[in-house]
Formats: sequence, structure tokens, C-alpha cells
Amino acid sequence: MLESRKQLQRLEFFSIKADKEKSNLISLLIAASKIKKAKAAENTSQPRTLSSIARDVAKRKRKYERILSEESNLVISTPGSFISKTSQRVVVREKRRKVKEVPLFR
Repeated sequence: MLESRKQLQRLEFFSIKADKEKSNLISLLIAASKIKKAKAAENTSQPRTLSSIARDVAKRKRKYERILSEESNLVISTPGSFISKTSQRVVVREKRRKVKEVPLFR
């Protein structure tokens, strides 16, 4: 902090004539930078909730599944699987649970 104050003292401020005014301005600049650093540290130290992490993971998973579905074929080899068409999608179910959902038209 002393080093930054010394470096700021070397600067010329065109609108400031008195040394006291220059010193006050430098103090304000340093104080503002401390507040900014404290707020940045405050934002990064807050832990994310499990629900927000799960939501972000699910969102990214859907994104990659969408990309993968555009470049792949659907092969079903598990006995007892059911295939159905829902709206514009093909749905694969095993034991009444939805395993895969693929858009018909890409």
C-alpha cells in the first residue's frame, strides 16, 4: 500500500495545485480500491448451494446431450425397453422411467 501511495505521489494531476489536495485524492483512490477488493473477495467466498450446482450441471448436461443427439444414432438393446413418440420426440423408457429423449427432427 505504501508503494502504491508513493507511485501515485509521482503522478501529476493537472487540475490539482496544492499538495494537500493531491494527498486527499490519493487517499480516496486507495480507499476505493480497498472497498472494491473487499467486495470481490466477498463475492467469491460465498459458497454455492447444492440446488444451484445441480441446476447448472443439469443445464450443461442437456446442452451436451443436444449436441450429441445431432451427430448420433439411437440404438436400443435392453430387453423390456419401450419406445414411444411424444410430440416431436422419441422417448425410451425402462421400468416406466424415462431413460432417453431424442428430438425427431434436427
